[in-house]
Amino acid sequence: MQVRVLGPLEVDGPHGPVVVAGAKQRTLLAVLALAGGRPVPVSELVDALWPDDPPPSARNSLQSHVARLRAALPPETITSGPAGYRLAVPRAAVDALHFCDLLADGEVAQAFELWRGPPLPEFSAEPLGGGAARLTEARRAALADRAGSGDPAELSAEVDRDPCW
Repeated sequence: MQVRVLGPLEVDGPHGPVVVAGAKQRTLLAVLALAGGRPVPVSELVDALWPDDPPPSARNSLQSHVARLRAALPPETITSGPAGYRLAVPRAAVDALHFCDLLADGEVAQAFELWRGPPLPEFSAEPLGGGAARLTEARRAALADRAGSGDPAELSAEVDRDPCW
């Protein structure tokens, strides 16, 4: 399974694209994906799904959203335990995490190939808005590092993709 957040949220399962319907399920998946395999506490997920005023039934509603998301994804993709819910996929299966790992390893060209546009454009609120901003900053920093040593045509194309650069 692949989860793409560098651009609009997309999921590819073993049999092709996976439709994750509903804003709450999409938010839940994005938060779990960016957690990098660590369990996300229920309280954090409730805050992500209902940032302003969680309903009294938020924990039960969260369980329903998790069940719907589990039904859409391959078996055993979302696990739960005392520490919270976790997306059980390798880091390389989440493009944003793979992007950061490639940048850390100096594989900038490969990292840029993963970029499809602004990260998580459908999510402007926290906690996802901050994560998207950090990813954009990491990309800009990598572009700045390459500016003196990269192919001018390649760098020009990358800069054109980001009008704020």
